[in-house]
Amino acid sequence: MFKLTNEECRISHMSTRTENHGDEHVGAVDLKLVCTMNNDALNMFDPELLPFLFKAKPAEEHDLVDAVDDEERLTDIRFHALPKTLGWDYKGAGYRLVIESGITGDRDIILINVGLKKFKITPSQGGSVEIEFTASANPNGDEVALLYELQQEYVDVTLEPPSAERQAQMMIDDARDDDEDDEAA
Repeated sequence: MFKLTNEECRISHMSTRTENHGDEHVGAVDLKLVCTMNNDALNMFDPELLPFLFKAKPAEEHDLVDAVDDEERLTDIRFHALPKTLGWDYKGAGYRLVIESGITGDRDIILINVGLKKFKITPSQGGSVEIEFTASANPNGDEVALLYELQQEYVDVTLEPPSAERQAQMMIDDARDDDEDDEAA
């Protein structure tokens, strides 16, 4: 499951919109976040993704000092003919998103019930990977103003997935919603 802990990310884009929650209109934002991380992060998506996209350096290219570590690290792009950026069909719900905004933490933005979608993965030679995704949430007006100010800035981001209990409850709620939709049709 995808998660981040104090990971430096850039807020590359923000769009605002309105959602209908029953009869109520609620403000919402979509934040496009871009993080450059060690390629080990690919294991959060699938344990076979890292060895699919990367391979170890050929033995003749290893530094003598780092030879043991180099043999085990997958740092070379395996298939240069693949598109540079790959879409990844992962959607998540119920996340908690913390965007650090200031030295003291008094301006941190904490959003709950965050949805994730539109993942894009761009591997880089040397063993890093850029992960871009959209986080959707319902911030208040003050939080929207802070997010607006942070566009194109690098911020530390923590993204916590929902607990197992919360995931189970969301699945039950989704099943109920599907049953109600079937009855209405």
